[in-house]
Amino acid sequence: VSVDWSSIEANLRIVRGSEVYRNGYTGAGYRIGVLDTGVRSNDPSLAGRVDASLTYTDATANDLSVADWSGHGTLVAQIAGGIAPAPGSGGAAPGSSIVSGRIVADSTPWDGGLVTGGELLGSIGVKQILEDMASRDVRIVNASWGGLRRNGDNETTLIGNEYWPFIYEHG
Repeated sequence: VSVDWSSIEANLRIVRGSEVYRNGYTGAGYRIGVLDTGVRSNDPSLAGRVDASLTYTDATANDLSVADWSGHGTLVAQIAGGIAPAPGSGGAAPGSSIVSGRIVADSTPWDGGLVTGGELLGSIGVKQILEDMASRDVRIVNASWGGLRRNGDNETTLIGNEYWPFIYEHG
């Protein structure tokens, strides 16, 4: 995955990332969970900091020998905690470590599910995955996959109930 670090740094300026770095906050001691297409642990910006790679996709229908088939999960991990080649640049928390949760199958609909599927009819099934993340001392989880749409507040409540234990009990 090729990263345009200048665009990441521009986003970090919006959230005052440089100011945070100057005050010594790098994310050291924190684990970030990335629920996505997987994370390439051999990526130079993440080398030695992917603590675990968990898989929640069907091994018979997906090529599990490939850590991240599309690169999206690795890009998310780079934005969260990647170390850029230039000093003082990188992801939001370059001192953090990553726990990958591969939840996205190797192939997606042509539209990412926006037209041909992806309608939420209930919970999304992440409660156990979040429990696994919590058991590995993950404090922050990114879930930026797309292709899901909801038609009402009931789905929001059901999804919120899945996240509740991670947010309020794990702390």
